[in-house]
Amino acid sequence: MRPSDQAYFHEAMHERQIPGDGELPLKDLLDALPSDVVVALEVPMRSRAEAGASPLERARLAAEGARRLMASSPGVGGRP
Repeated sequence: MRPSDQAYFHEAMHERQIPGDGELPLKDLLDALPSDVVVALEVPMRSRAEAGASPLERARLAAEGARRLMASSPGVGGRP
């Protein structure tokens, strides 16, 4: 069964996965980028916030995931 457009919108706006944990092939995208490109982190996690996770905890989770992902990518912030 294919998710509805509304489900996609809700996920995109409120419930993204920690970088490297979702279905989007972020590692492949990072590998395709030149080493001098600037990337940004945007990971809304409404359900974690509503469950009591602090902004600092949510930022820590997103940053740790992004660091792991980027360290595995030769293109951006990873191995030369």
